[in-house]
Amino acid sequence: DVVQCLDCGLVFLKNINSENQSIDHYKHNYRTKSDFPVQTPEQLFNDPLVIKDTIERIKWITNHFNHKSASVLEIGSASGLFLDAMKKEGFNVTGIELTYEMVKYSRSLGLKVLDKPLTRLKPDSEFDLFVNFHCIEHISIQQKLLKSPHSCKIRLKPDI
Repeated sequence: DVVQCLDCGLVFLKNINSENQSIDHYKHNYRTKSDFPVQTPEQLFNDPLVIKDTIERIKWITNHFNHKSASVLEIGSASGLFLDAMKKEGFNVTGIELTYEMVKYSRSLGLKVLDKPLTRLKPDSEFDLFVNFHCIEHISIQQKLLKSPHSCKIRLKPDI
């Protein structure tokens, strides 16, 4: 289902009413009962289209943000492909992912992946850059998140 907020115009998917419903959905159903083809973490990691998108994203980021040792947080890191590629570029990477099989696969690659939603993170981390691809429209509290970046309990470092 595609839904649009009549107040702000934000378009998002799956009208999940509460944060707990959202967490449950993404931990247990998202990659197994969805409208798109189901892929294992390994299949997603090796998907040619996903690889192509990742290469383009990293090209753009490294052209606009050339701090190789910078810390990066990816929200909705899935199989860890983007994190793995950024790590190979010299970035210090962390992911947030709720789907158990994706977390397990990413961690098997040696990636740091947190399995908690943004709202449940301890505010002890600062990042130089945070990214999300095809993710924010799935977060049940995205309006709160967009209106108040501090509500997500992560901080961007001052300009480096």
